[in-house]
Amino acid sequence: MEGFTIQDSDQRWDEKQTKRSKLVKKPNIIILFTDQQAYWTLSTYNQQSFLKTTHLDLIAKDGIAFNNYFVNCNPCTPSRGTFLTGLYPHSHGAFDNHIPIDQSKTTFAHVLSNAGYNTIFIGKYHLDGNRRPGWVHESRGMGFKNNLLMFNRGHFKSITDITSKKNNFTANDQPIMSEAIGDETSYTTDWLTSKAINYIEEQNSKPFCLMISYPDPHPPYQNREPYKSIYDMNSMTIPDSFEDHSRDFFKPRNERLNHQRLKMRKSQYCGMIKNIDDNVGKIVNKLKKLKLYDDTLIVFSSDHGEYMGEHGQMGKAMMHEPPYKVPMVIKPSKNVKINIPNDFLWSSIDFAPTLLSLLNIETTTRFEGRDCSFIIGSNKQDKIISDNIYLVEPINTPSESGIVGVVTRMYWYGIRHDGSEVLYSRDNDKNQINNLSEDPKYLNIKSNLFETLANKHLDLKTPQSKWLEHLRSKL
Repeated sequence: MEGFTIQDSDQRWDEKQTKRSKLVKKPNIIILFTDQQAYWTLSTYNQQSFLKTTHLDLIAKDGIAFNNYFVNCNPCTPSRGTFLTGLYPHSHGAFDNHIPIDQSKTTFAHVLSNAGYNTIFIGKYHLDGNRRPGWVHESRGMGFKNNLLMFNRGHFKSITDITSKKNNFTANDQPIMSEAIGDETSYTTDWLTSKAINYIEEQNSKPFCLMISYPDPHPPYQNREPYKSIYDMNSMTIPDSFEDHSRDFFKPRNERLNHQRLKMRKSQYCGMIKNIDDNVGKIVNKLKKLKLYDDTLIVFSSDHGEYMGEHGQMGKAMMHEPPYKVPMVIKPSKNVKINIPNDFLWSSIDFAPTLLSLLNIETTTRFEGRDCSFIIGSNKQDKIISDNIYLVEPINTPSESGIVGVVTRMYWYGIRHDGSEVLYSRDNDKNQINNLSEDPKYLNIKSNLFETLANKHLDLKTPQSKWLEHLRSKL
């Protein structure tokens, strides 16, 4: 199997030392980011899907849709912090929802800004504490120099301008956000796209990095027409794992569902995604009209996944695949080459170092994630890095309790602070119904996975290493 080089993770960022090769024109970057979007919702991953994401499929056709990309943590706040910084939650500081990110940390936006990029953020941020909506002050944009349209949190369904100015509102004339369902102009997804297109039209010769963060398809499960009615709830399918009682191991926070309620929510969820896809099409069409498409690297992903009935659950958290496995599509610009195999295991903590390396931008930033941009020949096994994915469910008392896990090509392993475990075969149990943790035939495999997991946490000095070491002492 092919692998990847890894850049030095012990260096620290120095603004004067960050540089970019001048031999190649810097590509523009657009990052399309959604909230709580499941892996299966892109039809590029399943051509038979009733949910057709036509525009995202076309981006994938021009690039790569990765089959084994995961977020390392959820819910929103810690996962977003990891995506931006390449650090685990205990390192970037935003270890649970509504906890602000450590302002001393470096994001890929800092590095890009220092490399000459105009960095812009539009939409939901959720890394500035508990304020709602909480328009984020320019001093707290974490490398996004233009964060005028960055709001902290909330899943509002409409945004209305109260000024005739296109974008340049101030703290005294910010737009009105509401839970009322908007129309094709004011619905939040549409409004954010319109503002993004305005920014694209206004860009000059300076390269830009534009991150558009849509609050959908996160609940509430409400949508505008025609997307509200585009999918008949009675045609929605029930997941095979719906009646799986292994969910009881995780003490789920979400209510138990019935089929009727699930189908209603699923139809609206898919409608929100269809609306997102159509808005992606608007952005792509504008790029092509302005002759910027070939010069723009486009990324599409989400902060975490969604159970949507898997294991009888809604939402995220706990230690099954649906909350952690998300879409990841990258369409390179004409001057950026991507040779990563689409089935390689990588995760959100790897995104920042990988993006910067793809752009040939050197940095002394310290990452805990890996640079997954370069393939090494299979004859150089000594340089192949591990593609294990480490998962953590952040909570307020991580040194005392919680759930952590590790994903390999063959197995999915999770352990709780009380020693309870799950072990699933990724090849033979796609729905994660048959827990192998008590099967004597898998004792050595389980033991090896625990050691791998515990050693990783010990190396990183995570809060969870305290109770993992206590469990190890009892073995």
